[in-house]
Amino acid sequence: MNGNTPLMRFLKREVGPLTAMQVLMMLLAAAIGMVLLNLVGMASSMMGWLIIAVVAYILPHFGGADFRTKAVFGVLFVLLGTVVGGLLVGPAYVGSNSVEGPGDGDGDAFTDIRYHFGDGGAVTVTASFNTAEFGSKGTPYLLYSEITMVSFKSIYAPHDVKREELTVSGNTCTTTLTVDDSRLWYFNLAVQTSETNADGETAYDTVEHSLAVATINGNAYTGSMQVYVVGALVCMTYIAVVYYLILVLATLMRRSISRKRAKMEDDGRLYPQGYGRCAECGAVVLPGEIQCRKCGAYIDRPEGMRRRKVDYFECSNCGAEVPADASVCPRCGSEFDGEVVNEVRHADGTVDVSSGFIECPGCGAEVPDKARLCPRCGHRF
Repeated sequence: MNGNTPLMRFLKREVGPLTAMQVLMMLLAAAIGMVLLNLVGMASSMMGWLIIAVVAYILPHFGGADFRTKAVFGVLFVLLGTVVGGLLVGPAYVGSNSVEGPGDGDGDAFTDIRYHFGDGGAVTVTASFNTAEFGSKGTPYLLYSEITMVSFKSIYAPHDVKREELTVSGNTCTTTLTVDDSRLWYFNLAVQTSETNADGETAYDTVEHSLAVATINGNAYTGSMQVYVVGALVCMTYIAVVYYLILVLATLMRRSISRKRAKMEDDGRLYPQGYGRCAECGAVVLPGEIQCRKCGAYIDRPEGMRRRKVDYFECSNCGAEVPADASVCPRCGSEFDGEVVNEVRHADGTVDVSSGFIECPGCGAEVPDKARLCPRCGHRF
């Protein structure tokens, strides 16, 4: 693709350089999204919108896409879905379900159903009617309504259903009506019962339905392209709302976590990223720990990252931080027998030389004799 096209200039300005992994994940997300949209029912349910939006978000995220890249991808995904659904999937679905000639029947009330569409929107429907089973219970009707929107493989028709009574002769029923042949129509064969629903409206026992479209000069007419484009755009708009809601909430959550982590690092409760694990075994290391709890390795950290403690001393041989009750240096292995001279650094910055140890009356730990606080229990001397 030419790098000077408006689309490429827009992508370079808003997205910036993309890695191969990011491009691969976005292409994979778009492909999976289009496959899901082609499944019957996925484009017309809230659960389907949620699943498609999650797939569209999570794959580019795993590929390392940042907020701006994912935001632009969402726009492109909506445009792609509108084109695919409005120009390809919707018309193909209606064309494959159009009825001209024999239709489908359930084998109980109506069989041998036939639709015929003539010039000027004339529609003739004939079917065999099981009068022995249903003739005494209700009247057969043809229910029909205009299809206002086709969203991928989902059809939307208004609730103002029109009806046309079928003329019964023996076990055959038939009717002829005229519809606007520039529009799509949804037809149902039904039996009216004597029952009413909760709203007091007439109840129908719909025992057969099929999608039928008018024909012009013998060719199936699939309606205005606007029906499909608007349907696909409405579906993609719902998906976009869910997608950007996930994007914004996830971004705010990550920023909140980042701010909290930065504060904990400033407070000395967490090491900066890259220093929070043991270099030998990878175990998590917290500030103040000088020896790995898993493998026992010495935790070497820059001086500026060392947590300030009330009292500690350094090994006179290698300078490592050493616990007050340690008998062996965790870095060089030097043994402490009470005769080794060690420095005790206090919180106020003063330094005392300790050549012996005393027993803390609070916890019994051995503490350098120049210490002011027990590093184990905090007892003040």
